[in-house]
Amino acid sequence: METLTAEWHRLWAQLKKITDVQEVTDGAVISFVAVADLTKQLRANVHAMNTCRHDYLSNAFTRVLTPVQVARFFVALYPMGPDLPSLLTWLAMQANGPCSSEASCMDKPWAGC
Repeated sequence: METLTAEWHRLWAQLKKITDVQEVTDGAVISFVAVADLTKQLRANVHAMNTCRHDYLSNAFTRVLTPVQVARFFVALYPMGPDLPSLLTWLAMQANGPCSSEASCMDKPWAGC
């Protein structure tokens, strides 16, 4: 995911550097081809990032958490949506791994701490 994010930042920086029309001595140069190429690359990059996120979440919801934990997670967060940093902190605590704070687990009813 880090590689995809770095690529996105690189492509976005290149896209921001392009001016729509560059004036030269012979007339004007339109950067349509360069913009279209970068846009195509950005689209592919964002698609890869979304695929990676969806695979990760699907794995977490189907293989790491029990159905009851998934239900608690979504009910506690309705209507706001998934709070993934808190979920990952709780999972790290369950595995005796590093986490941001123990307090983050205490106020999450879905965590079952």
